[in-house]
Amino acid sequence: MKLRVKNENFRVDEVSTINIESTGQYAVYELKKAGWNTLDALARAARALGVPHSIFSYGGRKDRHALTTQVVTARSNKDLSIDQEGYALTFLGRSSRPMGPDLIKSNKFEITLRSMSNEEVSTVDQREYLVSRFGCPNFFDDQRFGSVDARRGFVAERVLKRHWRGAVELFLTAQYRDESAEQREHREFFAANWDDWQSLARGAKTQVEHDMISNLCEKPPNYVGALQAIPAQDLSMLFSAYQAYLWNEMLRRYLGRLEIPLGQYPGDAGPYLFYAGLTDSQFEKLKALQIPTAGSKITFQSPEVEVLYDSVLLEKGLDRGDFNLRRLRQAYFKSVQRAGIVIPEGFSADEAEADETYEGRLKMTVRYELPRGAYGTMVVKALLTEIWT
Repeated sequence: MKLRVKNENFRVDEVSTINIESTGQYAVYELKKAGWNTLDALARAARALGVPHSIFSYGGRKDRHALTTQVVTARSNKDLSIDQEGYALTFLGRSSRPMGPDLIKSNKFEITLRSMSNEEVSTVDQREYLVSRFGCPNFFDDQRFGSVDARRGFVAERVLKRHWRGAVELFLTAQYRDESAEQREHREFFAANWDDWQSLARGAKTQVEHDMISNLCEKPPNYVGALQAIPAQDLSMLFSAYQAYLWNEMLRRYLGRLEIPLGQYPGDAGPYLFYAGLTDSQFEKLKALQIPTAGSKITFQSPEVEVLYDSVLLEKGLDRGDFNLRRLRQAYFKSVQRAGIVIPEGFSADEAEADETYEGRLKMTVRYELPRGAYGTMVVKALLTEIWT
C-alpha cells in the first residue's frame, strides 16, 4: 500500500469552535495548503504580504504531505487574503481572541490508499468494522519523531540527564529522516570537526548555529549556554518528541498487560500495537484510560498508570525530578492527559477499485473524524494490521 501518493489523496479539514463575528481584534482566515506545513505556509504568506510572521496564530501544525484546511487568525486590520501556488488565505470574519489548540474540536480525514494488494484490501475489509466499533490505540505517530536521530536517539533525553555536551553535539550533528543531501553533508561536517570550534564557527550557516557555537568557543566551552541559544519553539519540539516516545512506551506496556491478541505495525520510534475485538469490560476500561505525558508536575488517574510511568523512567535512567530544568527556561515539559484509545466518528470506506496510477493494483478511500491531537495515519495502520491469534 502507498499513502500520500498525491497531496489530494490525504485530505484533512480542521473543525474549529472559534466564534466568528463582524468585529474583533483578530481577523479570521481559512488557510488551505498543500506541499507546505503550517509554519512554512504562514511564513511564506507573511513574506509575500510584507507583515511579521508573529501576527499569525493557529491551533495545529498540519502536515505538508497533505491537502489541508484550517483556521488561523491575524492581529491585523489589513486584508491578508492571498492565493499562491501551494497555499491560500481566505478571509472569514473577525474574532475577539486568537486561534489556539483549545479551539480545535476535531479533524476530518479523507484518505485514499493506493497500490493495494488483494490481501491488503481483504485485511481492511475484515478490520473496518472492528476499528469503527472499538477504535484503536491513540499512539503518537511517526510524524512526531521527525527530529529523532535513528541511531543516537533523542536530544531531550540527554538534556534530562544533564548530559549538556552530548545534547549540544546531537542537536548539531543528528541525521534526520527527511533531510536533504545538502543538510546531511552539513551535519556530517560538524560531526567530523567536533571539538574544533573555530572550524565549526566558519562552517555555521544559520544564526542559531552561530549563537550556539559562539558559546562553544568560550574557555571552557559553555554547553548550557549553547542549549540556551536554541529557540523556544525548536526546543519545545524536541521535548514534545521525547514526551511522545515515553507516552507510547507506557501505552505499549499497558496493552501488553491486557492479555488480548495484538498485531504489530513497525514505527520510527518503536512498534505500534493494535487489538481486534474487545469484551465489554475491556472496551470500557480502554475508553476510560488516560495517560499523562511526562512533565515536572504530573497527575495520574490510576495507580496502574503511575507504576507504568515510573517503570519506563527507571528503564531510561530517569526519575521524576529530572523534568524540572532550572537551567533551561525557554521551554519546559508540560504534562497533559491523553486518551489511551481513539474512536473514529462517521467512518466509511469505499469499495476497492482499480488504481489508475499503479497497474494491476487497487485503491480505496476511507473517511472519518477524529478528536484534536489524534493521528489520522494511526487509523490507517489499524486497518492494515493483522492481529495475532
